[in-house]
Amino acid sequence: TNRMQAFEIIKGGSQIQYGPYKTSGAINMVSTQIPGHFTGNITTTYGNFNTKKTYLNVGNSFKNFAYLVEYNNRNSDGFKEIDYRTKKTGFQGNDYLAKFKINSDFEAKVYQSLTFKVQYSQDKDNETYLGLTDADFKANPYRRYLGSNEDNMDTEHFLLMATHLIKPLKNLSFTTKGYRNTFNRNWYKLDGVNLGTTTVSINSILENPTKYDNEYNAITGFTNTSANALRVKANNRSYESQGIQTVGNYKFESKNFAHDIEFGIRYHEDFEDRYQWVDGYAVNNKAMNRTNVGVPGTDANRITNASAIASHILYNMTYKKFTFSPGIRYEKIDLKSSDYGKADIERTGKNIKIEKNDVGVWIPGIGILYDFNKTYNL
Repeated sequence: TNRMQAFEIIKGGSQIQYGPYKTSGAINMVSTQIPGHFTGNITTTYGNFNTKKTYLNVGNSFKNFAYLVEYNNRNSDGFKEIDYRTKKTGFQGNDYLAKFKINSDFEAKVYQSLTFKVQYSQDKDNETYLGLTDADFKANPYRRYLGSNEDNMDTEHFLLMATHLIKPLKNLSFTTKGYRNTFNRNWYKLDGVNLGTTTVSINSILENPTKYDNEYNAITGFTNTSANALRVKANNRSYESQGIQTVGNYKFESKNFAHDIEFGIRYHEDFEDRYQWVDGYAVNNKAMNRTNVGVPGTDANRITNASAIASHILYNMTYKKFTFSPGIRYEKIDLKSSDYGKADIERTGKNIKIEKNDVGVWIPGIGILYDFNKTYNL
């Protein structure tokens, strides 16, 4: 949110434009726009627990060229404390972004513009799934057990986008966007405790610390454990999404009526790749020591793909204080899951399990808006 210039809350028939599960509306986060003249901004804050934020941007617009570059940093030592340790529980993150725009003369018969956007983000967060028992939370809600000492999340995000705008007529425009996102994350965190033959989840331990008192004493560091007693899972995943969409808009007026017609089509594909493993740790003298390094792919080893075609048309008709917004959307999604299994870490496919599914659905909708005045509407 530090990078956002505005938030749009879109109501009415917004599910037609933005998807099948937006019946109450949609939120559009608007990133910082390229300024109309030379502008530079810097904002920095400092707070408790060595918490810092630094945001800066600089941009300018010329007759046929414009640009914006942006930097966003946030970091903190964290406000929680891990038992017996001095490791910080905070986070650090950096965002780098650049936008470049070329355009024809504004007075050109057919106006066109082409905008490129590139963004890179990286975050490192010492965050955990491991909470506290009710009694420990009441005593000190800012405490973290020793068992969460190795927990951290490492993420990396890369975005490329190109946007082409053309206005062949005064009231007609077409906007085409091509985009590609890659996101890699590994949330390395305590998943369970095994002091014998059965692994007990951290959720079960905290819900009933009396029943699982030995496991509770292990995650708090109160007692030593054998090798591999604490199971720390590497929830390692990578994601990709890419696609292209074109949206047309036509506006015109007739007697007592204003008309705004939007129509669009998009092709999109994405996938999630889970390639996970589990490391073993022991507690000795109130410290966590790794006793076994897991093999990547031996906990989860599967890829889920999806490809989709979506199209919509939305008609906004305004008459006096009324606005009617009927529309219809079509979604066609093909899904595929490929599970290679925990034994096939090389992904040869010798024991692969494939599941497929597809869905196609028409989604009609309508919104009706009545403006009582400039302040109130229904």
